[in-house]
Amino acid sequence: MGTKRIVTLLVFLCVLLLPTVTLFAADIESYGFGGFSIGAQWLDISDLNALLSANGFATFNEPTLTLGFESYYAMKKRFLFGGEFQLFWQEATNATYVQKLNGYWGFLNFGYSMFSRPAEGFHLYPLVGLGVSRNRLRLTERAVLDFSDIVADPKRESYLTKWDFILQASLGVDYTLGFNIEEKDRGGGFMLGIRAGYQHSATDSNWNMSSLDISGDPGMSMSGFFLRFVIGGLGYGGSYDKQERKN
Repeated sequence: MGTKRIVTLLVFLCVLLLPTVTLFAADIESYGFGGFSIGAQWLDISDLNALLSANGFATFNEPTLTLGFESYYAMKKRFLFGGEFQLFWQEATNATYVQKLNGYWGFLNFGYSMFSRPAEGFHLYPLVGLGVSRNRLRLTERAVLDFSDIVADPKRESYLTKWDFILQASLGVDYTLGFNIEEKDRGGGFMLGIRAGYQHSATDSNWNMSSLDISGDPGMSMSGFFLRFVIGGLGYGGSYDKQERKN
């Protein structure tokens, strides 16, 4: 089964199953939530890998492992505003070179809760975001050098970078448990979540080295699907009417 079909199936199952899950009827007027994430990102690096392989270099893996964090604030129960930061890194080697590919990106995200946020239970919401990515490729020759070797031939290591604007659309699913209501109408809970979506590079800039554009460079972009798992928490402060548990 292809990657697109897997992600589509996960999203469909979330939409299908969530309405049947038992929820608390207590609605939070305003709240904040967030946490740390780990996941997989499918990058568009086929052209880069083809050029590396044709020149005797090792290739990079796809998908790549990502780490990051995110935080959101909800207004009027439904409207979500927040952001996230993600990063990845890979290393590939052969007998002559050490290669490193890494990147990071940040998003401003907006979302809408598909039903009022319960104090405990499941939460479902779509997100759209606008962000910026920065990728870096480092090629280093394997050698034991002294200072005179470097001065005599400084072309032993190259750093290439590229910046792009990116867009994303995703679906978030959270489960909050262990919710605690304090005396002053404040509370919080432990949160587990899943994010599944697609990123698209709105621009495709050239690689550059020391602020100099590189011509004939291979394409690479953040365009691709992603799947992330989030662990964090939810907190709120304000009035709250606790009702009986619904099925």
